[in-house]
Amino acid sequence: MCIHLFPYRLITVRQLGLYLLGTLTHNLFTSSLRRYPGPKLWAASRLPFLYYLVTGELPQKVHQLHLKYGPTVRVSPDQLSYTCDAAWKEVYGLRPGKTELPKQEMDKLMLPAPDGIHGILTADHEPHARYRRLLAPAFSTKALEEQESLVSSHIDRFIQTLADNAAKGPLDMMTWFVWLTFDIIGDLSFGESFGCLEKQAYHPWIKAIRINIERSPWFQALGYYPSVLKMLLRNLPPSIEKVRMTDYNLAREWIQKRLERGSREKPDFMSFLLKKDGTEDALQLNEFPPQMLAMVAAGSETTATLLPGVISLLSQHPPAKVKLIEEIRTAFEYEKDIKLTSTNKLEYLNAVLSESLRLYPPVPTCIARMVSNPAGETIAGEWVPPHVCVTPSPVHDSY
Repeated sequence: MCIHLFPYRLITVRQLGLYLLGTLTHNLFTSSLRRYPGPKLWAASRLPFLYYLVTGELPQKVHQLHLKYGPTVRVSPDQLSYTCDAAWKEVYGLRPGKTELPKQEMDKLMLPAPDGIHGILTADHEPHARYRRLLAPAFSTKALEEQESLVSSHIDRFIQTLADNAAKGPLDMMTWFVWLTFDIIGDLSFGESFGCLEKQAYHPWIKAIRINIERSPWFQALGYYPSVLKMLLRNLPPSIEKVRMTDYNLAREWIQKRLERGSREKPDFMSFLLKKDGTEDALQLNEFPPQMLAMVAAGSETTATLLPGVISLLSQHPPAKVKLIEEIRTAFEYEKDIKLTSTNKLEYLNAVLSESLRLYPPVPTCIARMVSNPAGETIAGEWVPPHVCVTPSPVHDSY
C-alpha cells in the first residue's frame, strides 16, 4: 500500500512507519537537546505544541511546564522556552561582537505584505535596523510629551462619553478601550482620529485586524511546514484573502490621505518616516503599509487588552485597588496635574501596571529566534546547539 505524501512523492506505509520511528527515537534519545527538561511527548513530537498553539492555550500550558520543570523547558523537538532575565537579553539584546539571533523563517512566511515586503516585526536585520532608525525618534520622551495634549483630548472624550452612557447599564470596557486606543493611535500615526468614540462603533480596520490576529495561530502552525504554507498562501480561500487585503488596502488608503496633507506642525509617526526622504534610509512607497500596520495593531489592541486586565485584577484584590486610589488622589490635587512625567513618579501605579503585564500580557507569545552560529550559543549559562529555536516566555514566576 502506498500513501501520496506532499510534495507528490509516493511512499509505502512501512517507509512512513520507519521514518516516524526514526524521528521519534532521535528526538528522545540522540538529540543534542535530550538533556533539557520537559515532557517526553513534547520532546518526541511537535504536535502537542501545535495543538495548544491553535487552541489559544499555549501561553498557559508553557507557564505550567515552567512551574513544573524550571526556568528552561524543551517545548518541542527543536525549541527551548526560557523565563530567566538573562535569556531575554541574550536572545533579543545587543550582542557586542556578534550578530543578532535571526528570526525564524516561518515568521517571514507568515506575516509578509501581499507584495512580500516585511514590517519591522519580521524584517531581517538590515531592513529592521533601517526601520528602527526611522521610528525611534517618534518614541522619544520629547516626541511623546509633544503629543500629550492630543492624547489627553481623546481621554477626556472617552471619560465624558463613558459617563453619558453609564446610565444605560453595564458597559463592555474592552470595547470602549479599543475605541479609545484606536482613536489615539490614528492621531499619533496619521494625524487623524478614526472616530470610534464619536460614532461609538468599530472602524472597519479594527475588524480586519482582529480577524487576522485570530487566524494567525493557524498560519503560525503551518509555518513549521513551509511547503504547505506556501501552497496555502498561493491558494487562500476568497474570504480569508478578502480580509487580508482589506487590512493592507486600508493602510494604503490612510497613508495616501496623510501624504496628501503634507507636513504637520506637530509631528506624527508618518512625519518621522518622511523626514529621511532623499537619504539612504528613505522608505519606498510599498514599505509604508507594513510599518503602519505594525504601529496601528501594536498601539491599539495591546493597550486595549491590558487595561481591562488591570481593572479585573484590581477588582479581585481590593487592598491593592484602595492603595492605588489613595496614591493617585494624594499625588494630584487637580486633574490637569496628571501628565506623562508626573505619573511616571507614582511607584505603586507603575508596580500595578508591571504586575498586570506579567500576569496578563497582551501579547502572550514572543517572536522566536534561531541559533544560527554553527558552533552554537550560550544562553542562560547553558550551551545551545545550532538550528534550535529559542523563545523567552512573557509569563513567569520566580523560582
